[in-house]
Amino acid sequence: MELTKAIEEIAGYDAEALEAAQKTYGDSWKKRGGVGAFMMLARKWDRIENQTKAFGYDIFDAIYDDPSPHGILDDISDLRCYLFLVEVEIRRELSCVPPTGPQGAAEAKKRRSDLTPLGTTTTGNGGRAAEAT
Repeated sequence: MELTKAIEEIAGYDAEALEAAQKTYGDSWKKRGGVGAFMMLARKWDRIENQTKAFGYDIFDAIYDDPSPHGILDDISDLRCYLFLVEVEIRRELSCVPPTGPQGAAEAKKRRSDLTPLGTTTTGNGGRAAEAT
């Protein structure tokens, strides 16, 4: 299927970009915990919203107006990568918890609540490797 191939190609580029960014920035995106990660996503969305406002929020028209690699497409790519980071992080965490429905999710949330706003733990390592850097 042509769509699947295009998605896999873009996902491959994202994986390469995320791996390169990991070498440079480490886990700085989650340094301030879940609220900080949300705000990272919100800021990127705000940029996309701001760029589409002049086009009546028609994102396609906004892209056609500036299809450059540093325009709105770059922000869309960044947002997609940030969403990947958030999803991978939480899926990794949840896979460490027995699949017991809401109780498993509550246990993962409890482990996260042991983190300070900077992403370090208040007691021990909360079952996670140290994240401070």
